[in-house]
Amino acid sequence: MGLGYEMTTDYNERTRLMGFANTVGQIAWMVVPWFWVIIANPKMYATQVEGVNQLAVYVGIICMVLGVLPALFCKGIDAAHMDNRKEISFKTIGSSFKDLFFSIKQVSQNKPFMKLCAATFLVFNGFQIVASFSVFIIVFYMYNGSYEGAGTWPAWFATVSAILTAFFVIPVVTRISNVWGKKNAFVIASVISMVGYLLKWWGFDKGLNNSFNNTNIGQSMNQGLQSFFDFISPTLQQLNMSWFVIDTSNGVPWLMFFPIPLLAFGLGSLFTLMMSMTADVCDLDELNNGMPRKEGTFGAIYWWMVKLGQGLALVIGGFVLKAIGFDGGLTAQSAETLVQLRLMDIFIPTLTAGIAAWVMWNYDLSEEKAREIKAELVKRRGEL
Repeated sequence: MGLGYEMTTDYNERTRLMGFANTVGQIAWMVVPWFWVIIANPKMYATQVEGVNQLAVYVGIICMVLGVLPALFCKGIDAAHMDNRKEISFKTIGSSFKDLFFSIKQVSQNKPFMKLCAATFLVFNGFQIVASFSVFIIVFYMYNGSYEGAGTWPAWFATVSAILTAFFVIPVVTRISNVWGKKNAFVIASVISMVGYLLKWWGFDKGLNNSFNNTNIGQSMNQGLQSFFDFISPTLQQLNMSWFVIDTSNGVPWLMFFPIPLLAFGLGSLFTLMMSMTADVCDLDELNNGMPRKEGTFGAIYWWMVKLGQGLALVIGGFVLKAIGFDGGLTAQSAETLVQLRLMDIFIPTLTAGIAAWVMWNYDLSEEKAREIKAELVKRRGEL
């Protein structure tokens, strides 16, 4: 994270840079949802335990190879003439920890950064709390508790979300940021995502989906999709990927995909804009506290907060499911439980996104101020 913050000093280029990084990161989320499909496929693995064990090895090897590449190839800024650099050795471990805690104290007193952390905590963890709810709604509400009936639709929903985030939302958010500023882009994206979450009530309604499938438009879309998979099915079977094929004979829940372009603005804008603004905050910290710069400290604290919130979100999500009476071990859930499940899936991320937009409303590190800070730092350092 620290390397990303220091790669450029240009206000708008930081957003483009973080947007590109976020786009590449979405590739993982296009692939990961299909792991569950592969693991549960009896043609691939005799048992799910065997599937988990074998797939974990493959994923582990890929992570080790890709994970070491940044250490070999990523380049940081030239620090040869940087003042106040700390010597790192076994003799300086004690003083290094002392300096670290002092830096954490300074970072925690940075009000713009604390707003970024709070907004991220709200948006990301509001999404994480209900992350599994869409799967449960598809299986238990739309397909009456049948995982076989739901098929690969949960995986398709997650994959389409990642694709639209990478190739639609992030470029749009980057453009909005360049025109109206990063804070305004975040507020606009949060409001758009709130509309998307609200539309899920209609998008995930099985009655409306059935009605749409009976229209001429729905039937034409189903026929077109079926023709496409009929065309590629022989190739997929040769690759032992028949699980990828969509069966349109029972209709396609098209409407559940319609809110995705809007609700994807939540996470799609979050790390693109927040990481870009954190880089601006690093400049503000240097202005107020001098050298050494603290990109690494800012990155560590920011992502520690994200991971802490992620853990809390999993716990809170479990409490919410228990409170509404959801039992994943049952094939059928009560009608009241399913209504409450759908409402919580909408209400929680909508509420957290709204609070996050309110938190960022008075964020005052604007483009004009960021450029003034940059000019002052260049002057202070004696740079051209």
